Amino acid sequence: MTIRELINMANSEAASLRVLRREERLKEIYSRCPELQQADKDITDLTGKRLVAKIDKNDKLVKILDEQISKREEQRDLIIKSSRIDPDYNEEVFICSKCSDTGYITGSDGTRKVCSCRKDLIEEAVNDSGMADYASFDMKHYRNDYLGNGKAREKILNSMVSIMMNSGAYKDKSLWLYSDKPQSGKTYLAICVCKAAIKLGKSVYYIKCEDIGYTAESVSDVLKTADYIVIDDFAGEVTQDHVCGSAVNALIETRSATGLKTVLVSAMPKDDLISACDMRIAGKIKNCGDIK
Repeated sequence: MTIRELINMANSEAASLRVLRREERLKEIYSRCPELQQADKDITDLTGKRLVAKIDKNDKLVKILDEQISKREEQRDLIIKSSRIDPDYNEEVFICSKCSDTGYITGSDGTRKVCSCRKDLIEEAVNDSGMADYASFDMKHYRNDYLGNGKAREKILNSMVSIMMNSGAYKDKSLWLYSDKPQSGKTYLAICVCKAAIKLGKSVYYIKCEDIGYTAESVSDVLKTADYIVIDDFAGEVTQDHVCGSAVNALIETRSATGLKTVLVSAMPKDDLISACDMRIAGKIKNCGDIK
């Protein structure tokens, strides 16, 4: 499940829990103060009668009921004050005051991100998004200069983030290629960006090229509709496999038609990749954006 789906489920559970907590609170307060319970009941009954009178256009009765409701509310307020009961006793209370149970907060830079109260869902979403085997890969451990040439790596990182955020000059193309030599940290960087996207509430999936075409239908659906996906270990000979090549071609076409971002990560230079790929895919890679 994507982070959005998980948060929506959690929000439904939170709404039910708020109702339950309110009911339990009212039960406890009413047991201590039955006169308050009676006052609330009277106000509810009078309000119902007023609604009927309003529908019947009985203005005289509406006025009388308004006076009765107002008087009973004053009496209720005195009961609340004398019994030292919180005036908001009848309100639902948010479980998380930071996000008001929405699951999202807005940072100081205006960026929306997943609230810390849903951090367990972030881990679940990461595991459900093809990255269960990469628990140690995280942006907080990432260093641009770890493998040398820090400025070049920083530029690539910024480009990857901009593509994921669909910002600036990276809005125009949906398909992008990140090509670099083997053992250059491509996978680590790609997964870090995927995890960062999940923390921002985006639907994401990370998958190896050779696995496309042999996935469950549920995974195929996510690959087609996720905000951002990374296809790693992208190699020309893999796309020559009929099942994989057809699946990759169809996936790229579907995502390009809706403008969703797809990043191919490969150890092959672009020209070599174009020469080695299934010809349907080669044309798409020829026109894709380059992450440098």
